[in-house]
Amino acid sequence: MLATGLYAFLAAVTVGFAVAVVKSREIFRATFALLGTLCGVAGLLAFYGATTIAALQVLIYVGAVFVLFLFAILVTDRPAERLFRTGVLPPALALFASAGLAALLIAIVPGMAGKVPGGRIPALAGGVIGRAFLQQYLLTFEVIGVLLLIGLIAAVLIIRKEIRR
Repeated sequence: MLATGLYAFLAAVTVGFAVAVVKSREIFRATFALLGTLCGVAGLLAFYGATTIAALQVLIYVGAVFVLFLFAILVTDRPAERLFRTGVLPPALALFASAGLAALLIAIVPGMAGKVPGGRIPALAGGVIGRAFLQQYLLTFEVIGVLLLIGLIAAVLIIRKEIRR
């Protein structure tokens, strides 16, 4: 029951943020929505047991989104007060997201007692991770790479249109 709920939550978050990326007309909101989408995909990967890919997703791709965000700030010529408009919706959305995360943690953390290994966890050799990338997770890794490339190309095209104006 908890696994189904966690999967539904991660899928809804991922799809919701993906829709926000497509529908947003402001590059900054689209960038933050892309960040949420990538985190949701990492959560789904971890849910299915691909923890190494999920960790790389967060470290590489989520980090790349922030680099893209900084690049967009430097390239666009907008006043700072127009970049970050506040209203009623962002605080309400933040409160809703925080409450959902708190409920998820309250549901998961008590069940973790006794399941964390007490001894030392052996480190994976680089060869094991490399073979996993070239065999078991090859398609997933390549699809994620292509999606990142498409996102970066789209961001460059959006920024070039704004520079021409």
